[in-house]
Amino acid sequence: MRLKILLASLLGTLTVNAAWKTLHETEYYGSKAYTLKEGVAHVEVRKYAFYRGVTPNDKKRYSYKEETTLLRMSRKALSLFSRKTQNGFKRLPAKKVNAFKEEWAGGLYSSSSWYYNGFMLDMDGKMWRLETIEDVVEMVKPVDTPAEVRLILWLHSKDYNREKYSEKYRKSGGCD
Repeated sequence: MRLKILLASLLGTLTVNAAWKTLHETEYYGSKAYTLKEGVAHVEVRKYAFYRGVTPNDKKRYSYKEETTLLRMSRKALSLFSRKTQNGFKRLPAKKVNAFKEEWAGGLYSSSSWYYNGFMLDMDGKMWRLETIEDVVEMVKPVDTPAEVRLILWLHSKDYNREKYSEKYRKSGGCD
């Protein structure tokens, strides 16, 4: 129930002084589309994917891991920090126990799982791990842009194909 109230209030924020705006995919928005709280220089959400399976023809097993930076939010570009700080931030280790979101998909011959870690760099160059969805949301409060609304919908897995309908957004596909 609290989630529904939160989502309704977030979507209501966009309508106070502006017309409805289309919500695009999270990747559509640039790193400057987010208003980070005071003292936060750079935030990254990284996706770690694991693929396992068996090839259908010769039954060979395979597995591999891949890391992707899914989302960048910045007040100060990472390139403006010292080389040591940049390298340290890029090498922050992923920890599945600290993942704030996990997903899984399986099929006949393969399965995939992935999890997301968040990292924050403050204006002084200190690095922090964001361990919960609330930690990530705290970085962009107050939520007042379409990019931030989209981020919150994605974090709560409520981002399935929204469309404008009858002066409000409704779900047009996927499942909750």
